[in-house]
Amino acid sequence: MQIEKKVPMIGAYIKTYVYLFNAARLSIKNAATEENEELIFHYCMSSIVFLAFCMEAYLNHIGEEKIEHWKDDFESLRPLAKLRLIMREYGELDFSRRPFQSFSDIFDVRNQLAHGKTEFALEKHPNEPLTKWGKLCNLKTTKKLMEDTEKMIRFMHAKITNGVEVDPFEPGFKFYGFAWE
Repeated sequence: MQIEKKVPMIGAYIKTYVYLFNAARLSIKNAATEENEELIFHYCMSSIVFLAFCMEAYLNHIGEEKIEHWKDDFESLRPLAKLRLIMREYGELDFSRRPFQSFSDIFDVRNQLAHGKTEFALEKHPNEPLTKWGKLCNLKTTKKLMEDTEKMIRFMHAKITNGVEVDPFEPGFKFYGFAWE
């Protein structure tokens, strides 16, 4: 006969998109303090990819909470389709202006890197030849994309939660207790 015993347990509600946003923020912070142009480029590239991951993770977070059968029917949609599905009852989003104008730039970079191909680029001297995605991997653009990603998430969160004053970037909660083993 095995004796059951009480063991301490800890649980957490982990909002992955918050971690991804913080990784993007750290990359842009590193880029802003770096002097080496090549490292700045790579930090910016990393930041943009993490912003895309963050945005899609946020869409999955909200979709799972708000839309029935999300995991089975909608989670595999493209990010733009997820965004439109989630926001359909809140009015049409304006993709011609910031912050939602940046949505396509973020995912274009992510998709071009995730499905990378060797490309030939040509520029007038002395400019560095860059791909379409490479031209976005600079400090000014990456800061704009970071700002716009935060604004998009805050905008959507305010609409979805009816303006309840909850910061979507607050980390999830932890709880402690005991369970029988």
